[in-house]
Amino acid sequence: MKLRICICWLALLSCSFAKSLTQRAPISIRSIDDSLTSTLKDNEQQLLSVGAPQITAERNTTPLPKVETCDEHNAPGRYMIYCSGKLLEAVMAVKLYNDSKTFVDQPMKEGKTGDGISKAFATQFPQPVEQISRDDVQKFVNENFEQEGHELDSCTSADWQNFPKSFKVIKDPTLRMFALNLNSIWKELCRQVKPMVKQSPERF
Repeated sequence: MKLRICICWLALLSCSFAKSLTQRAPISIRSIDDSLTSTLKDNEQQLLSVGAPQITAERNTTPLPKVETCDEHNAPGRYMIYCSGKLLEAVMAVKLYNDSKTFVDQPMKEGKTGDGISKAFATQFPQPVEQISRDDVQKFVNENFEQEGHELDSCTSADWQNFPKSFKVIKDPTLRMFALNLNSIWKELCRQVKPMVKQSPERF
C-alpha cells in the first residue's frame, strides 16, 4: 500500500515538473535566441569597426540557358519522330506498346527519313490524334520502322572466360556455382552496335 502511494506521488510530481518546463520553455528559448542575435550583431559591428568588408548576398538574375534534351540540335534528322510530332503523340495516345520506350527504340527502315515519315503520317492522317485508330497506327509503324534492337548484334566479349581464375578463391561450392552461373549470363547479354548505325545515324 505504501509503495503504491509513493508511485502515485512520484507520478504527480513528474507531471507537475513537466508542466513547469513546458510553460518556461518558450521563455528560455526566446531568451537564448535574443542573446544569440545580440551576439551576432555585436560581432558584425566589431568586424566593421576594424575595416572588414561587409558581406552582402546578391541575387543572381542571369537567366539560365535553355537546354533541350531532344531537338534538331542534338537529334538531327530524327527529332520529329522520336522527340515530338504527331506520330509520336499518336503512338502514345493509342498505347501501341506496353512500354512507352519501345517505339523510340525502333529504327527507321532503310531508305526512310524522319522528315519523310513525319510528312507521310500527316498526309495520311489529317484528322486529330484522338480519331486515329490503333490498328492504323500499328500498320503505319510496321511499314516504316524496324523492330527494337534491330541495330544490335549478339557478341561474346573478347576477355570472357568460362571459369575465371578469380573464382578459384571461392571455397563454398554453392557460392562458386552461383558465380559461374552469373558469369555465363554475360554470353547472352553481350551486344554490339551494327556498322550501319555509324553509317546512317539519323535512322536511329
